[in-house]
Amino acid sequence: MATPVSTPSLGSQRSLSPPATPGTSTPPSLYQNSTDPDTPWVVQKFGGTSVGKFAIKIAEDAVSGYLAGNKVAVVCSARSGSTKALGTTNLLLKAATEALTPRESNSTPVPGISTPWSAAWAPTPPSFSPPLTPPRRSVSFGRSSAPFSMTPVQSCNNTVDLIRSEHLTAARTHIRDQVLLKQLEAEIEKDCEGLRTFLFAAQVIDEISPRSKDSIIGTGERMACKLIAAVLSDRGIDAEFVSLENVIPQWDDIDVASDHSLGQDFYDRVATIVGERIRQCTPRVPVVTGFFGPVPGSLLRQVGRGYTDLLAALLAVGLEA
Repeated sequence: MATPVSTPSLGSQRSLSPPATPGTSTPPSLYQNSTDPDTPWVVQKFGGTSVGKFAIKIAEDAVSGYLAGNKVAVVCSARSGSTKALGTTNLLLKAATEALTPRESNSTPVPGISTPWSAAWAPTPPSFSPPLTPPRRSVSFGRSSAPFSMTPVQSCNNTVDLIRSEHLTAARTHIRDQVLLKQLEAEIEKDCEGLRTFLFAAQVIDEISPRSKDSIIGTGERMACKLIAAVLSDRGIDAEFVSLENVIPQWDDIDVASDHSLGQDFYDRVATIVGERIRQCTPRVPVVTGFFGPVPGSLLRQVGRGYTDLLAALLAVGLEA
C-alpha cells in the first residue's frame, strides 16, 4: 500500500550524500537515484509557493536529504509570482480570456512576434535531462522550423510577456552554470512562443475548448518543472524533466469527449502507467508535471486545479512509494 505523498519541510539544511549505488559511472559532481530495486521510492510534491520562493532549498535540502536512502520523484505545480495576481496559473487563465477579446477595428498589429508554426503548439519533448558526461551540462531540445508572424491581441501578448519575464528572472537568479542557463532560457522562450501560437489560433477560431484550456494551464507546470530540473542539475543532482501530457493512451472503452465522472478503474490505470514511465528515469531524479493529458470531460472540470496533488498521489501508488 502506498504511503502518503511527502511534502518536505524546507526549513532546515541537510548535506548532500551520494546514493548507495555501487558500480555506477556518475561523474563526481552529479548524484543520482539508486538502481537497487529494493531502494524505496519517495514522491515529493511541491506547490507553487515552494517552486516560486524556495527552488534552491528544494535542491539543497528537500531532494538531497532523501537521496542517500531513497529514490526520489518530484512533482511540481506551476510557480507562484511575487503577488497572487502574478501566479503563473492565474496569468495563463488571464491570457486565455484575453485571447477571446474582440479586436478593435483600428487596432495595430504587434510587430516582431514570431513563432514556429509547425505542429501548432506541439508538446515539448518529454525529457529535460542533462547528460551524465561531461560534468558541464548541456541539453538538446526540439526541432527548428521557419518563423511565421503572429499578431495576438495586445493585452494577451503582454500577459505572455509577463509569464516569460517572471520565468527568465527566476532562471537567471537560480542557475549558476551558464550553459545550463542558456538552455533553460531557450526552453522558456520556446514555451512562451508556443503559447502565443496556441492563443493566436484560439483567437482566429474564437473558441477555447475545455481540453484546450487544460493544455494552456499545463504550460505553467512544464515551465516550473524545467526550472526545478535545471536547479537540481545546477546543484549536482542528475535530474530529468518528465512531461506526462501524452502518457495516457486512447482507450477504446473511454470517451475523452464525455463529461461522465471518471471511475476507479481509470485512476488505477493512470497510476500504473505513470509509475512505469517514472521507473524508466532511473537513475536520474524525475521532475514530473502534474498535468497528465486529455481526460474525459477535461482535467479542470473533472478534478479542478488540484490535479497536481492527484497526480502525485497516483504516482505514489504506481511506484509503491
